[in-house]
Amino acid sequence: MAKIDRKRAEALSESSTFFNLKKDGDKATIRFLYKDIDELVNESAYEVHEIRNPKFRLVDCIRTNPKDPLDVCPLCNRLSEKHEDKKSAEAAKAEGTTKSRLFVQVYNEDLGGVQIWARTLGLVKQLERDIEEDLDGRPLYQAPITVKRIGDGTDTDYSFSIVKEKVEMNGKYYNSPMFDEKTLEDFPNPLDVFEAKQLRKWDYKTMEKFIETRVLPDNDDETSQTQQSSGGEKYRRRSEKKSGSDNF
Repeated sequence: MAKIDRKRAEALSESSTFFNLKKDGDKATIRFLYKDIDELVNESAYEVHEIRNPKFRLVDCIRTNPKDPLDVCPLCNRLSEKHEDKKSAEAAKAEGTTKSRLFVQVYNEDLGGVQIWARTLGLVKQLERDIEEDLDGRPLYQAPITVKRIGDGTDTDYSFSIVKEKVEMNGKYYNSPMFDEKTLEDFPNPLDVFEAKQLRKWDYKTMEKFIETRVLPDNDDETSQTQQSSGGEKYRRRSEKKSGSDNF
């Protein structure tokens, strides 16, 4: 068995399908497995419901068209229900309101595998702010990127920078963004967001039963598969649907 350094050992010990920087100042080197930022949004955006009782879950909304009536989706329909007290009304509103979430495929260079990073659309502005100019039209997946967490809780931000290399020009050395000629086929298959338990797919009856009993489905657990999906689902384009959003 090959010897590994501390950084590799820590990465392997926390191997999962979920990419996360836990603390202020944590860093990782990753690649976004998309041609550009627009493709990242189009292929990773879903409209979801947040379930926070009894446990936090993100559930895929089953209304496929924003013009569909609310009762097509029991969770959406909670917005139209009448409630006797303010607390239950607020709880119903929190679960009934749809929100946009990105489930972004990243290749973790430190781990040597694909993970999913669940973020809000705020990620797009951060990427446009930090790296779009340096990309200069190059494919996003050809750029190893250092991501750093800044802050904790709701005040969390992230900084992104393309890994630099020293290049010589006219006898002087400069730090230049480092790109390679890799293609998407050079990386492992993408993960299935549902198989990885990042997003739950509930049918109509399952949603109704949860609202009535407040009990999660029998097949719902917190285990995220560490093995990659053999095929990798092609993510649906959901970004054209109107939805609420927030940042975290």
